[in-house]
Amino acid sequence: MTVTDPADGRDWSGKAAQAEAVAAADPSLALGVRVYDDPEELAVRLGESRLTTVLRPEFTEDMGSAVFHRPDTVLAPAVTEELWAAGRVVAHTFRPGVPHFANGTVRDGLFVLTDCWRCFTLPEREHWALTSVINPAPESATTRLLARRLRELPGAIGLPDGPLHLEVVVDANEVAVVKFLPRVAAYPLPELCALLGVEGQASDRPYDSYRDIGFAGDYSFRVPHPGRLTGIEDLPGLRERPSFAADELIPEPGEWLEPGANESAQMTFLLRHSDEFTIHADVEHYQHRHRQGVFRLATS
Repeated sequence: MTVTDPADGRDWSGKAAQAEAVAAADPSLALGVRVYDDPEELAVRLGESRLTTVLRPEFTEDMGSAVFHRPDTVLAPAVTEELWAAGRVVAHTFRPGVPHFANGTVRDGLFVLTDCWRCFTLPEREHWALTSVINPAPESATTRLLARRLRELPGAIGLPDGPLHLEVVVDANEVAVVKFLPRVAAYPLPELCALLGVEGQASDRPYDSYRDIGFAGDYSFRVPHPGRLTGIEDLPGLRERPSFAADELIPEPGEWLEPGANESAQMTFLLRHSDEFTIHADVEHYQHRHRQGVFRLATS
C-alpha cells in the first residue's frame, strides 16, 4: 500500500525513505539503517559481520517481515528470495530492547500519543513471530518516554497532520524508530482500544490522561508446520486463565492449518484484566504452552 503525504506528494511507504527521514530529523531515534540493492554485496557484508543483523524488504507493512541474520550462518534460499522480492533490502545491526507500537495523531507538527502496545514475540527460524500485544499503564515510564521522545518527530520530518502509526524499540531510556506510516493503526490495535475502553486514534486524547483503565491485549498461537487439526491440547485450561476475555479465532477439527505469514495466527484469545502482573503472567503461560505446542496435527 502506498501512503502519500497529500501536501507534497512524498511516498512514505518505503522503509529506506522512512529511515533516512528519521536519521535526518533526530539521529538519536535512528537505527543506523543501510540500504542494499545488490544481493551479492549484502551477502558479502553478512559474511563479514560478527554481529546479528536485522534485514527487511524495503516495502512491507507487517512487523513479521524482519529477518535476523546471525554470525556464521547462511540464510535459506527461500528467505533470501522473500527478502528481495520487493526490491531493495534495508539492514541494521540488531538493537536490544522491547518492540512497541505507538499510535497517535499529529497536530501542527506535534505527536500526541493516544495508545501504545508492548509486543511479545517468539523465535521462529530466521524470524521473531509476534504472539501478543499488551498496553503499558498510562502512567508508566514507558508511556511517558514514548510521548516525550516522539512528540517533535513529525514536525522535524515534515509529516502531515492526521493519524500516525509507529513501530519502535524501547531500551531503558532509549527509543529507536523501526518504521512509521501516516495512517490509522491496523487490526487488532483499534479493536483492542475498544476492549480497553479508550478512544485511541479516533480522538486527540493523550493516553496518559486515562486512569484506572487496566490492561487489554491478545494472544495468538501459530502452528509449527502444516497439518490437519485433530485437536487442541487442554483448550479449557487455556481459557481458564484469569485474563482470558473471549475467543477471537478458534480453528475447527479437520481444518488444514499452515504457518503462513509471520503475523498470521491459527488461534487467538482476547485478554483483559485490571492487574498488570496477572495479564503478563498469563502471556508468559501462553508463551510456555506455545513453545510446547498446543495443536495436534495430522499430516494427511
